[in-house]
Amino acid sequence: MTSNNNTKRVLVTGAAGFIGRHALPVLLDNGFEVHAADGVVPEERQAFLHWHRVDLLDTAQVDQLLL
Repeated sequence: MTSNNNTKRVLVTGAAGFIGRHALPVLLDNGFEVHAADGVVPEERQAFLHWHRVDLLDTAQVDQLLL
């Protein structure tokens, strides 16, 4: 998926958790470019979803994610 100035992009933290995993398909269905961040990346991944394995308590990993 390519980005342009009209792309709506969102980063969902805790994406593999109870609330996050239910929010992902809704965001995709509404045209968002979705980046999912969690310490655990599920085996089954949805198409057009960008998964990032990250420990949000590790500032170096967070900095790398947000570059």
